[in-house]
Amino acid sequence: MKENKVMAEVVRGYGIASGKNFDARFPKGTIAMQQPFMEDRGLDLSSFHLGTLNIDITPSCCKFIKSSCCFKRIRWSNDLPPETFSFYPCKISLPDQNSRVSSLIYYPHPSTKPGFHQKEGVLEILAPYLKSVSYGSKIIIHADSEYILFTDHSEKP
Repeated sequence: MKENKVMAEVVRGYGIASGKNFDARFPKGTIAMQQPFMEDRGLDLSSFHLGTLNIDITPSCCKFIKSSCCFKRIRWSNDLPPETFSFYPCKISLPDQNSRVSSLIYYPHPSTKPGFHQKEGVLEILAPYLKSVSYGSKIIIHADSEYILFTDHSEKP
C-alpha cells in the first residue's frame, strides 16, 4: 500500500444528504433513504453518520483510480431516476491527532445525479459523527494510491 494524503477544509454542503435542509422528497435525508439499498448490495453503512462531510481539497485535486464498490442504476427514490454510486476507502484525521477514522468517499456519478452537484475540489465523505469537526475545520484525508491519487492542482491528472 502506498498512502497519499491531502489537507482539506470542511465546507457547508446542500444539507440534503443529512436532511438538515428539508426537502419533502427526502424527509430524513438522502443517505438514510439510500442506506437500505446499499446494504442489500453488501455495503454496511451503519457505522457512519447519516449525512456527508463535505471537504474542499483545493488547490489539490484527486483522481479516482478504483472504487471499493460501485452500484449501478440504484432506484432509491420514486422522485428521481436511478443513480450510480461509487465508494472509495479512506481515513480521516485531524492535524493535531494521530488517530485515524475509517471513512468512505461517497461519489454519486454526476452523469446520473439529477442535481446538487459539488463544485470541483469538493468531496463528500461518509464517516462516523465527529463532534469536534465543524465548518472551517481542517482535516487530513489519507488514501491508498491504489484507489485514489491526490495531486497538486498544477499536476492535474
